[in-house]
Amino acid sequence: SSQVFTATYPRTSWRLDLASAPEGKYEVEAELLDDEGAVVHSDRLTCWRTQPTPTTTRVLGGNVCVGSEPILLFGTYHVSDWAVGAANAESRRIGAPETTRDEMLAGLARQGFNAFLYTSRVPPPDFLEAARSHGLHVIPAVAGIGREWGGPPLTEELAPWADDPRLFGWGGRDEPSPATTDSASQVYRELKSLAPRKLIFTSFCSADSLDFFDGERTAADLILMDIYRVSAADSDLSEVGLQVRRAVEYAREHGSLAIGVAPQAFIYGGPEPPPEPLRAQLSLGLVTGARAFFLYSYIE
Repeated sequence: SSQVFTATYPRTSWRLDLASAPEGKYEVEAELLDDEGAVVHSDRLTCWRTQPTPTTTRVLGGNVCVGSEPILLFGTYHVSDWAVGAANAESRRIGAPETTRDEMLAGLARQGFNAFLYTSRVPPPDFLEAARSHGLHVIPAVAGIGREWGGPPLTEELAPWADDPRLFGWGGRDEPSPATTDSASQVYRELKSLAPRKLIFTSFCSADSLDFFDGERTAADLILMDIYRVSAADSDLSEVGLQVRRAVEYAREHGSLAIGVAPQAFIYGGPEPPPEPLRAQLSLGLVTGARAFFLYSYIE
């Protein structure tokens, strides 16, 4: 079928409503015509109308859900075997006890974490099984697979994992900027095409960057605001709450998005963040509408 609408410069927002369409795959082709009816631009997009399963991860009413049940995610970044090795190297340097992968995962679960972003690729099967045994949701940060931010290297490597229930979602292109908006959207579309029943996560370091996404184009389903503000012992953290609030307001106007906060838990031009600023950033996110909480840490 075809639909015709009139576009006005500089932009016209338009939505294709598939709410009443039967389940299936849809190829959508759009053509822009000039006043004489000649095609001056065309684009093609693949859409899915899918029914959720008990393991589908998605956003409903601003909340992250598994199936139809809301879930509050509390996680951390950069969990991997590489991180275990790097942490143990530092432990050896300072004479502290070393840890195993299983001890690390058990420690995360014991402290109340229920999710983490895995560094760079899909974890090996034994890592996934270990995470599942501790009740931890795994989100591989995969956008950097291949040198061109998306494309065949990304989709070909991830295809065998598309429906694996041990993966909660995917990590898209980190911190999109005006220069990387198109590639961030491309990565999102490719990951959604590969696994439409899984959430895409992306961090933003400023709510201003959201304004560079036209209409309802996006880089993620769950946007984590990572605002670098801990550069001194008495840093003003109020900007964290302001940025999360702005992002929440944006999400309410632009479709099914959820907003979270990623407190700075790494050294950034100052001291290592102590517990008090971490709690303050979490609290600011909570009271301004965040629905997911991921400490942005490395191996600290």
